[in-house]
Amino acid sequence: MTAYPSNAGLAAFVAETRGNPLGAFPSLASQDLPYNLWLAEHLLDPLLARWGAPREEGDGPAPMVVDDFVWISQRCRGAFQEILPAAISAGDPALLAALGVTANLQRTAAVLGEFLAAGGRLAQGEAAGPAVTFRLSRFWCGLIEYGESTPYFPARVHPPVHASRLNVRRHDSRHLANALWCSPAAITARCEEASLRLREAIRRSGLFEPGDLEHLRGPSVSLRSRERR
Repeated sequence: MTAYPSNAGLAAFVAETRGNPLGAFPSLASQDLPYNLWLAEHLLDPLLARWGAPREEGDGPAPMVVDDFVWISQRCRGAFQEILPAAISAGDPALLAALGVTANLQRTAAVLGEFLAAGGRLAQGEAAGPAVTFRLSRFWCGLIEYGESTPYFPARVHPPVHASRLNVRRHDSRHLANALWCSPAAITARCEEASLRLREAIRRSGLFEPGDLEHLRGPSVSLRSRERR
């Protein structure tokens, strides 16, 4: 869990316009809006408005936060399922970009939900001397900065590369790094660890002979070595 103190205070949002991960994929649209901006308008904005609304003194946010997080998680999964065919048709970089903004919206909801559960409040408009400032990007459908100890990441936080620096016409490990917010080295290490666990689980099951697992014995190939030069 994020280490927000009890009675975490008032938080304000600062608009961030760093890069547009879906800018190169116009086919990823929902109801005539780019997919990421549709997520921001129909899911992120209502959530922030609800969580930032005034509450009665002593009215704890926990039940509301839990219900709203379940709601937005379900809506995110449904939205991604709808955009998936178009993303697949547009290629791996488009698919990873759509995955990245959808996951970031869910991650943002989790982080802000923890802040509220710790007694924090979200400011409506500008706040005088807020205890916490969250940098919010509509292009990324949520927060654009996270602390190193923030949960909800498969590995150490690795801020995304500016979208304009990525080549959408070739394989580039940074597309995957942008989607997961983890470095290619960290992703490769996690894949190696997962392969080892899978191999051991299969071995213990007794369903296969040792020779059947040869393809799991060698070291994995680094993501960078798979890129097309």
